[in-house]
Amino acid sequence: MIMVITYRPELRDRVVERLRRCGYEVAVPPHRQDVLDGVSQINPDLIILDMYVADPSGLEMLRRIRRAEYRGKVVVLGGASLSTVLSTAQALGVDQVVSGLELNNSTFDLGPLEAAVRAALPPSPEVGV
Repeated sequence: MIMVITYRPELRDRVVERLRRCGYEVAVPPHRQDVLDGVSQINPDLIILDMYVADPSGLEMLRRIRRAEYRGKVVVLGGASLSTVLSTAQALGVDQVVSGLELNNSTFDLGPLEAAVRAALPPSPEVGV
């Protein structure tokens, strides 16, 4: 199970769609306030966390997830503008950092994110991906 946490609905919808087409089960917490409950209830194998979320920040959310003793894998979405934050995120146990997921001609290039997910969480053999 993969949990997707981002404030951008269009990106979230496209990521969820792409991951499901690749054979992954995906969960999306209804609100940022539901992330910790979702993590403890679902115990996802992987969390995709957009570092640009706010209130709490992506970094604070990562801290809270790790304090809640989540030991699964984490892929963060961030870019050069977050370089100082990313070093702290990596110290908190981030498996992959994906940058450059910007809207381009009404689409997101999700190839780098899909590659990061596959590296962190290979699909099960029965999926046939």
